Amino acid sequence: MAGAAASAAAPYRVALVAFPGIRAFDVAVITEVWGTDRTDRGAPAFDLRRVAADGTTAVPMRGGLALHPDRPLDWLAEADLVVVPGLDDHLTPAPAPVLAALRRSHDRGTTVAALCGGAFTLAQAGLLDGRRAITHWRLLDLLRTRHPRVTVVPDALFIEDDNIWTAAGTAAGIDLCLHLVRLAHGAEAAATIARSMVTAPFRTGTQAQFIEHPTHHADRDADALAGVREHALRHLDEPLTVADLAARAGMSPRSFA
Repeated sequence: MAGAAASAAAPYRVALVAFPGIRAFDVAVITEVWGTDRTDRGAPAFDLRRVAADGTTAVPMRGGLALHPDRPLDWLAEADLVVVPGLDDHLTPAPAPVLAALRRSHDRGTTVAALCGGAFTLAQAGLLDGRRAITHWRLLDLLRTRHPRVTVVPDALFIEDDNIWTAAGTAAGIDLCLHLVRLAHGAEAAATIARSMVTAPFRTGTQAQFIEHPTHHADRDADALAGVREHALRHLDEPLTVADLAARAGMSPRSFA
């Protein structure tokens, strides 16, 4: 019943903004979240379009990949959400028509989001002037230097300012995309997509990008215990004492426990 209701609703229109230099990983994340039909599992219906200044010419990406756009820039006027992927070279200049189209989208009240180094594209468009933004932790100083009118937030996974969203690097892009689904369609829709992607359904945007500390002993021991876990799973019909499992792990019973 839920799947039928989701299918009957008007598709939520998402524009992936493409131009030479965008990161393949971010394109894949956007496509996985909004470009996969999960209406049979109760997820909303999405209409993801790949939008470029030239709506027909393939956009090259690193690794021999290419993205084939299917809509020109004026389709942004139809979108409920505009998403800008990160960049392989974070100083890549976006084409002037792309920057102008992003400004028009924001002026119309459309939600605009950027993953990782896509914040530099929004900054080029002037959309981050006087606003808070985040990017990958290694790029924070570069963003401050190149775009001094941007209020760069030093430690977050994703943030919003005036309906403009930016995210930290790589996996934080997944967090932001799922959060945008949650805002538009509810927690259950986001959880359905997260389960399909085998990822955490929610990490708060204010969570630190990373915590710098030595690797905990428990983390280092995890691989050593993988063989023990496998042995235990294969012998659940037998007695499995702490002493026996500790011996198999090469540890004392106390440390193993």
